[in-house]
Amino acid sequence: MRSTSLTAIAAGVLAAALAAQCSAATIYAVNDIGLVKRFSGIASGANPVTDGSFGGGSGVLVATIPGYGEYQGMTFAPGGGVLGVNPGGDVVQWSGIADWLANATPAVLAADVFADKTNGNGAAAGGGAGTIHGLSYDGGTGGFYVTLEADDDTDGDVRQYASLADLLTDTGANLAAPYGGNLLNFYYPDEDAPSNRDAPNDTPGANYFQIAGNGQLEGFLSLADYASDPNNRTFQQGFGSGLRAAFAVPEPSALWLTAFAAASAFRRRRASVSH
Repeated sequence: MRSTSLTAIAAGVLAAALAAQCSAATIYAVNDIGLVKRFSGIASGANPVTDGSFGGGSGVLVATIPGYGEYQGMTFAPGGGVLGVNPGGDVVQWSGIADWLANATPAVLAADVFADKTNGNGAAAGGGAGTIHGLSYDGGTGGFYVTLEADDDTDGDVRQYASLADLLTDTGANLAAPYGGNLLNFYYPDEDAPSNRDAPNDTPGANYFQIAGNGQLEGFLSLADYASDPNNRTFQQGFGSGLRAAFAVPEPSALWLTAFAAASAFRRRRASVSH
């Protein structure tokens, strides 16, 4: 009897831990004058992206940092840091979201990786060959990807990097893509994005997002779908033409810690009962 009740207790704790994981990833978006807004997910929580446009009142304004409006891209990275590519092409890192929101001075991981090879201007001035518009962690591979700015037929291609080390040396593989005019892209780990497109592109749960040059937020089921054809999008919504960067921050996973604690408590209680 006692063993059964203890098992029920452990199962209840595990169920509570599972329920705690239902929160979607938080999304941060930055526009070209440095307004930073926080969203509770694509279509989940109190302040989702689907509430409306960036400038139309959706989301929660959490900071105003004008310098961020000049960045070529930003993304959350495994381990809790925030990566960015500044106007000069340096790859920099903040130690966490709190430092990023406080406009702390980031560490330079590598200099001039995405420097403008045409006119010396960063992304805020229109960019040039060698710069990017969009930087994202890729939860599907554990690497990163960017959208290239170029003066040849690689303009708008998606370049994948298998690791942070590859990103820091710009050692990647290109996927031909037509996104020379897009504003940003980001990976989103959750499945709450609805579909509002006709078949065959009516499957919900997009994980790869971009904002096109016209300000439309677009979601795709895979990076391959995204790179191959913009018509593969399964979700679309007007969001804002002045956006500079966006990224998703997964909710901290307490599931395994909670499950481990429950199992440990169960073993201790079981041992005391047997004695």
